[in-house]
Formats: sequence, C-alpha cells, structure tokens
Amino acid sequence: MNSAPQTAEISVTETNRLTPEKLQIRWKGFAPTVVIVSGIALGGLYALGTRGGTQGLWMMLILGVTLGLTMTAAGMSWAGTIALAENAKKGLLFVLFPPYTLWRVIVRYDIFWQSMLVFVLGLIISFGCVWIASEGLKSQFAS
Repeated sequence: MNSAPQTAEISVTETNRLTPEKLQIRWKGFAPTVVIVSGIALGGLYALGTRGGTQGLWMMLILGVTLGLTMTAAGMSWAGTIALAENAKKGLLFVLFPPYTLWRVIVRYDIFWQSMLVFVLGLIISFGCVWIASEGLKSQFAS
C-alpha cells in the first residue's frame, strides 16, 4: 500500500479569477451618489472655512486635504487593482509609468471610469480646500 500523500493540482477557474468586470460597482446610482456626497462634503468644508475665522480655515484645510487625498489614493488603488487584474504587464506599466496610466484610462474608459471619478473628485476637494484657505487667509492678513 502506498502511503505517500497525493498532491492535487490547483487550477484557477474563470469563476475564481479576479477580472476587471468583477471590480466594478454594478449599482446605477454610484456616480450621482459619489458626486452629490462629495459636493456636500466640499460645501460643508467651505462653510466651515468661511464662517469659522482663521481657526475654521485651518480646520477646513486639514480636513479637506485629508479627505481629498484619501479619495485620490483610494481611486488610484482601485484603478491599479483593475489594471493588474486585467493583465500583469499592463498593470505594472499602469502603476509605475504615469503617461501610460493616462493612456490606459482613456483607452479603457469603460472599466476605469468609476475609480477615476473617485480620484478626480478627491483632487477637486483637495485643491478646492487649498484654494479657499489661501484666499481666506490672504483676505484676513490683508486687513
């Protein structure tokens, strides 16, 4: 009797393989919800900055940049995961070579649009808060 353990071959089936399509959110309300929630967040940060004096401006700046950069990092991480799931070589180029990232997003807009929406809204929140804070601080120190 042979008592050696038998090794089973592990195969990756199509149902277990991570594909770009599986990384998409299939909810039709995704885009409007993300845009509206980001707009509400930016509006609240704007109200904090304009009504809170210097301390409010600094709070708006810290909170807004933190929120915006978190969204930007989340969007780019999501996009990188999609690119790596699609093809390892193209995924590494996507992550490591920014001009290719832009090209790939344009060419495969159908799979990257959700992650890029989160990325761009994060940039808008970050730069918007920096701009609002700089204008507010300029006007406070000018008087």
